Amino acid sequence: MASAGLLSLEQSSFFVLGASIGSGVATYFIGFRVSGKPRQLALLQALFKILGVGLLLPLFLAESHFGSKFLMNATRELAADPAHQVAIIYLANAYLETATEDAARLVLTNQAGSMTASQFQTALCNNITTLFTCSNIMINLAPATSETSISTAAPTFNSDGTLANPVTYTQPNSGQIAVLQVFYQWPVIGLPFGWNFANLGNGTYLMMSTQVFIVEPQ
Repeated sequence: MASAGLLSLEQSSFFVLGASIGSGVATYFIGFRVSGKPRQLALLQALFKILGVGLLLPLFLAESHFGSKFLMNATRELAADPAHQVAIIYLANAYLETATEDAARLVLTNQAGSMTASQFQTALCNNITTLFTCSNIMINLAPATSETSISTAAPTFNSDGTLANPVTYTQPNSGQIAVLQVFYQWPVIGLPFGWNFANLGNGTYLMMSTQVFIVEPQ
């Protein structure tokens, strides 16, 4: 539902937390008429899920509404393990992809025509407060004159992570092809034996989401 734009990422997260509690309580009620270990196991599962939501929900609310990075810091600690890094990068990429789709919909439906680059970045960030730092998100928006002129290549970065060439922000007109790219330099942790997920010179992993579409007529 988040990918389809029916719910924001934050709303979807609340659905996931609620479903976790609901499934645990439902299991307990199903086993309510039994006794002994089956009932104890059902109760344990319900309590485990309620406890998990009780621990995560305050952190999620703090990060979403106050800008605190409790969950982000926790993911940094987990990221010391290769498997955790892969999982976190995959999750963050999915978040970035969904937020980019939501931002592209604003351009597609002519809702972003009067937005400045800063306002458009803020609109995108409103759906991606968890895990990401808004000021570090880079946006490249430009019209393409034809299908053959579409360019979706990643920008070039200097060794310190700065852009070799500045990104552009040009709102396309109705009926034009639009290319929207969103970039984020995700911090990664070096691993033993030279293993590293970084693909930029400053030791970060470049995440990129690209949307190509034709702007609807007004």
